[in-house]
Amino acid sequence: MAACREKGDDELPSVPSGNDTTEGGAEDAEIIDIGLLSDNGYVIEAGETLKFAFVAEYRGNYIFGMDSSVNLELRSGDTPVETVGGAFSRELSSGAKFEFEARNEGNETVTGNVAVDVAEVSDNKAVFNADVNESRILKFSPAESVIYDINGFAGVKILDVLYAEASGELVRIDMYGETEYATANEAQFFLSGDSDYYVIAQNARNSAGECEVSFALTEAELRNGNGIELGSNENYKFYKYVYDGITGYNVKITFDNIEDGKDVL
Repeated sequence: MAACREKGDDELPSVPSGNDTTEGGAEDAEIIDIGLLSDNGYVIEAGETLKFAFVAEYRGNYIFGMDSSVNLELRSGDTPVETVGGAFSRELSSGAKFEFEARNEGNETVTGNVAVDVAEVSDNKAVFNADVNESRILKFSPAESVIYDINGFAGVKILDVLYAEASGELVRIDMYGETEYATANEAQFFLSGDSDYYVIAQNARNSAGECEVSFALTEAELRNGNGIELGSNENYKFYKYVYDGITGYNVKITFDNIEDGKDVL
């Protein structure tokens, strides 16, 4: 396993508190808190500097976006360390606070929105470093509307599968009217191809290191209708029975050996 960085190593340089004065900064400028997927509107007068702060609830690769006409300056103390425009991404540990300045270098007032999102999982797999019990947020945009297996490998647990409502709020996925499901290394869900999902994965091992989560179409097809084993992870399991189109018969589904206190839907 790859060694995990200590917390704080990937936290970005932060600007001083609002009571400090920095070169190119704004004296006594208020620090504006911004959030993930929320509407963070701003107005910056010509020559004015605004300061923004974002707190990462989960470890993740976060993308910050603003109008390209605004000069974004990342600072360490009173020293500029990087200037960017438009959008940029940063890896943040859970609980890390990232502060940055935006300065309007033009002659006119600039209005716009600060957008904060999570980098999308590519090639249906995410590999990342995490401390012990640290949770990672992963954005997954399915290519089609099907049932997906979400698998955490070698002690990585799937804590939550969330989606963004129109308001930008992240809510737990609803499965047939139910939002309760177990924390496990594997989860199966029907995911819509026109939605974005945010998976919370936790390093549940007793050591920091490299973690992996994969997203795959479930192999749930069952042709003989016998011998289905349920309850392996106390989450939803999906099975598809394929009718051969030849024999006419009635289908009867029975459940045997149900444990006390276990519900089957």
